[in-house]
Amino acid sequence: MSGKKPVRFAGSLIPILAVVALLNMSEARGQTTVVVPASPTPEPVKSGWPGVEKSIPIVYPGQGEVTAENVLVRAGSGLNYYVCGRLTQGSKVVVREQQYGFLKIDPLPDCFSLIAADYVKAAEGSDEDVVTGMNVRVRAGAIDSEQNYAIQCKLDTGDEVHILGTVTYEMAGREQRFYKIQPPAGKAFFWVSDEYVRYIKPYEEPTAAVQEQAAPELPPPAPPAAEPLPKSQDRLEMEAIDEALKIEMRKPIAERGLAEYLAQYLALKAKTQSPALANLVDSRIKEIRRQMEIQIALQKSQKIRQDYESSQQRMQELNKELSAAGRAAEGKIIEKTGLLKPSHVFSSQDLERWRLVEPSTGRNICYLLPGKVDAEVLKSNQGKIVSLSGPAVFDLRAHLDLVVVNEIHAENVAAEDK
Repeated sequence: MSGKKPVRFAGSLIPILAVVALLNMSEARGQTTVVVPASPTPEPVKSGWPGVEKSIPIVYPGQGEVTAENVLVRAGSGLNYYVCGRLTQGSKVVVREQQYGFLKIDPLPDCFSLIAADYVKAAEGSDEDVVTGMNVRVRAGAIDSEQNYAIQCKLDTGDEVHILGTVTYEMAGREQRFYKIQPPAGKAFFWVSDEYVRYIKPYEEPTAAVQEQAAPELPPPAPPAAEPLPKSQDRLEMEAIDEALKIEMRKPIAERGLAEYLAQYLALKAKTQSPALANLVDSRIKEIRRQMEIQIALQKSQKIRQDYESSQQRMQELNKELSAAGRAAEGKIIEKTGLLKPSHVFSSQDLERWRLVEPSTGRNICYLLPGKVDAEVLKSNQGKIVSLSGPAVFDLRAHLDLVVVNEIHAENVAAEDK
């Protein structure tokens, strides 16, 4: 044997021999085939905010870049929230904060919000529409379902909204009409998984200088509009009442002094000459009256509860008084005469009782139970006028005075069994 070591190949010869065999077979057919293994499908890059460069400090608001295709935009910070939009790779987003593995981002051009149509009306002298109620909910709009339950923010009377369209959904068991609106800036936000967004840099809010630089790229500006007319005295008065009402509405509903504001709105509606302003004032009057109805319902509910608690307390006091009176009367020897009849108050066989009544009126004199005189003797005297005696006891369960019959004598008087 020679001292040389056998040559070891780094990999197996089987794949190489397989390729050679395929080439030989192809040449035999007059063809040459080259087998190229299929390349694996590239997976989306999972950056895991703040991105690949972990040393970059995060500053909010920050600008991020989407690193995958078809990234879902959701109504909240969780996979259970419904989808409100989709992002393509390379899209830029403005990130406000991070929460539970999700990023809170500014609304995208394709996203929309929803608001109940009953609380929106056209504004006087404006292209926008205004909210006519207090604490009106704005919901994140879904694109693949009709859930639309996630509340983004709440708007108050006078807040402006831009309507995109009208939709009807079934909510709370009935069909309701909603406006699709642009998500209110600075109030409505959406969420995206931080796995598919890479942090780029801090986001700078647009300034007037930036807008001037971008102006040459925009279409020629429209001719300047006429200066807006000064607000009427009635409009200024309504806005002053609105501001005061907003402060009042922060109190608990039972403590709100709404009657004063109702009177002010009614007086303003009576004197204004503007139909549009009158409509706005009327919407506020309706909302205040609805709030006052709720207050009245709460007051009635509170009164019922107080009456119930008072009656319960009185019942407890009466029970104590009856118990004390019964205990005071116990042991006293009672002597009575009347018609002996069975008692229907105690229906159970082991609690068989009798009662003594006045023969002429049928009014109860007292209730009886066996003592030295047993039940058989009492049964034999039912329907008779009897004289009996015995100590008094008090039944706590029935709150009745009972006489334990130790002696009984039938009187020689005929009586009907009433």
